[in-house]
Amino acid sequence: MKDTLRLEAELFRLALGEVTRLVPPAGGDVSEDLLVRSVKYHPVIGALVGCAGAAVLWLAAQVLPEAAAVLVAVVAVLLLSGVRDEMGLSVAVEALAGETGRDAVLARMARGGGPRGALAVGLTLALKVVLLVSFTPGVAAVALIAGMGLGRMAAVHTAASTVSARRRGMEVLLPGVTPDGYRVALAGTILAVLALEFVAGAWAGVAAAIGAIALGQAFRIFALRRLGGRTTEILGGAALLGELGTYLGLAVVL
Repeated sequence: MKDTLRLEAELFRLALGEVTRLVPPAGGDVSEDLLVRSVKYHPVIGALVGCAGAAVLWLAAQVLPEAAAVLVAVVAVLLLSGVRDEMGLSVAVEALAGETGRDAVLARMARGGGPRGALAVGLTLALKVVLLVSFTPGVAAVALIAGMGLGRMAAVHTAASTVSARRRGMEVLLPGVTPDGYRVALAGTILAVLALEFVAGAWAGVAAAIGAIALGQAFRIFALRRLGGRTTEILGGAALLGELGTYLGLAVVL
């Protein structure tokens, strides 16, 4: 039992390093197997980051106008997450929009982002702030929690359903997440959606989940057609767009 708890604690720490800046990311001495097994905690950690953002939103709303409080909360989330998903989307959009062919897209990703990627991230963040401001403070706080969880689940699903673009031969068959890990990740995400249902109404969680799935998987399909697989940048983009889809779906029913 102690060994099991110690292993799960290590997997959670590895996931924390991959999703946030709270602990250092895994070094080269960590096995690929442990990293894959740690993915199951990504949605839960995403939701916890959302909880921190919700707390900042509530505190800021006591002394600031709602729009300013939302902006402060979004900045807090960016600081906690290390802007990793935003950087991933920027690099992915720049490469996918400007190149064709697997090798050309990967080579462009290696050079970093560009103006098209920066525009995509800027528009995504602007729309995120506008949508959160349109909700009541209570709904916006819970939406942050659900959005971060659903966004990470979009990345988990992309990792589970798409082969790696940077591996060759039999390496492409290596999983991005284990079947049991996928179920654990999904269970954690469902809890965040149920919280949104409780606060915002019966259809709120369903609409948010549909929005996250639609936008996150639309990006996955686009990347798959242009690149033929996933990269860490693609996973970051799927997470960010899955989060945005949560707010779009919620806005439709509120």
